[in-house]
Amino acid sequence: MGIKVDLGHSESQAASGTRMLEEMSQVLRKSKHSISMYTQDVSMLKGKAYEASRAYQTEVILPAISFANDYYKELQLALKKLPSDYQTMVDSKSWSEEELQELIDSERRSIHLLENQIHHVNILKGMKTESKRSILESLNRSMDLHDSNVRQYEDLLEKLRVFDTYSASVFDGVNELKGIVQEALSLAKSSWNAQASHYNSTDKMLLLLAKAKTISVKNFIEDYGLSRPKGMSDKDYSVYVGEVKQQVDTLLKDGWSKKAIKEGYIATVNVAYDSNKEMSIEDQLGEYFDDAHTVGSALFNNMMTVAYKDTKEGQQKTLDMVYKILGAEVDKNGFLQMTNMKITDSDKTGAYQFTTNMDDALTFDDTFSSIVQDVYPKGLPIETKEGSKTFLRAQETHQFRYYMDKKNNDALRATYPDEANDLERIKRYNGDSPSSKFTGEKARLHNKYQGDPEDYKKHIEQYGENFKYVTPSAKKGFHSEFIINDKTNNLVSQWHAYEFDENGNVTSDPDKAYTKEEQMQLVDGNSVNYAENSDGNYHTKVDSDPVSIYDPEVRKEVRKGWKDPLTGRRNKNELNYFDIDNSEEKANKKLKGR
Repeated sequence: MGIKVDLGHSESQAASGTRMLEEMSQVLRKSKHSISMYTQDVSMLKGKAYEASRAYQTEVILPAISFANDYYKELQLALKKLPSDYQTMVDSKSWSEEELQELIDSERRSIHLLENQIHHVNILKGMKTESKRSILESLNRSMDLHDSNVRQYEDLLEKLRVFDTYSASVFDGVNELKGIVQEALSLAKSSWNAQASHYNSTDKMLLLLAKAKTISVKNFIEDYGLSRPKGMSDKDYSVYVGEVKQQVDTLLKDGWSKKAIKEGYIATVNVAYDSNKEMSIEDQLGEYFDDAHTVGSALFNNMMTVAYKDTKEGQQKTLDMVYKILGAEVDKNGFLQMTNMKITDSDKTGAYQFTTNMDDALTFDDTFSSIVQDVYPKGLPIETKEGSKTFLRAQETHQFRYYMDKKNNDALRATYPDEANDLERIKRYNGDSPSSKFTGEKARLHNKYQGDPEDYKKHIEQYGENFKYVTPSAKKGFHSEFIINDKTNNLVSQWHAYEFDENGNVTSDPDKAYTKEEQMQLVDGNSVNYAENSDGNYHTKVDSDPVSIYDPEVRKEVRKGWKDPLTGRRNKNELNYFDIDNSEEKANKKLKGR
């Protein structure tokens, strides 16, 4: 019959098998808890029989349960591994050896027919040269297409055969653990004398424990491709593997995909770890682990980028992963809270934090924006059912821009702490990074006012005009932006108005009273743009239109009563007219100190 892989069936089997094994693991965990409670009860249950029973439960049964649990865990991983590795090694589509061979044969028959046609055209007499050339060009193009198809199908067939050979080895480590479980069960049966209520102590369980640990470590190293650092002793390598395994377990619990950890984190550690550094293993690995928990670091960006690259799930799954890792939760007021991020200095609960490196902060904007563009090529959906998964992901994506703004604000100030104001900090950055310097951009939507048209100029005179600066589209897009007030030369940002609780969550009550100055920070502040530039409809659909749908209630409430000035030639004589060309020109002059 040949090789055949039904990917959908394989994924379904993996899912149902994983659920069943998880249920069995839960039973084991409950049993382990009950036995632990029993063995710890020395006040009520006394006597030699109980002492023997406790020793038997502690030295034999509990380890046997641990072996079984490890076996179930490895079996779950193996079940998930097969469909995942098939997509990595072969294709995201189901294939069989027979089907591919038929396609190859069909393409070759087509090539043979085309070769005959080309031969007949070449020997045909009386046909005009131009007509003959045109026909031959068309036939040769068809030949090239079929040749390409043959190469593609032959490549898939070779990959399918390699996968078939490889798949047999996926359960090797699992079968070794299964053998240990069987040995442990046999030992449990032979070491307890039920008639005499006596436990025959044995050292065999200790040997099984050591054997199980060796298998577990070997499986981990092979599964994640962990390399041994050059010149590292056996003793240090044991510590090294144990430390990395703990880190991987934590990253998995956080929500990272295995692919992100293997191709992002482990691949980096394999290259970067230096045995000659005068640092402990824990400290050096700790630095990489900290980088993995720093949003915007090169390591975090790499892990995020490869997490679902070239997989069937695609970048949509990447967004879900990032939001899970960072603890994204939309509260009852429609405000996105990042519960696993250290948002403020006093926040002690978050495991992740934003980078304070300016270059890394801006690079993250580019990287994350490209992911959003892949997921939403037509912009964020605005006609979705509130509360649906589609609505929630779009809401999280929209509001995550605001957290990216805070990252950039904090990075700018952390990078240039000695400058007098934020405008001077932007100037310093431009001097340090001429290839990606900020430039002026029209800022009409960042100069809102209250009242009637005649109040617009009064507002500007009293509070100052706001200028907008963006990273140049010639770089990677105008994703990052800063809004600078003309009177203060400092940033305008909604984050200046919010209050935080002890866990770093924003107080999002829409009924909270804000001063006029705080309201201006809320309605005029900066926001990262997912679009590459302000031209065309995409910027409107991905950055502008979603504001009215997905903004938190507090911003919707504060925005009431605030108006945008007018633009366009027909409005040039209006009292609330905003000259967009003049806005951009003045912004650039301020950067030059004029």
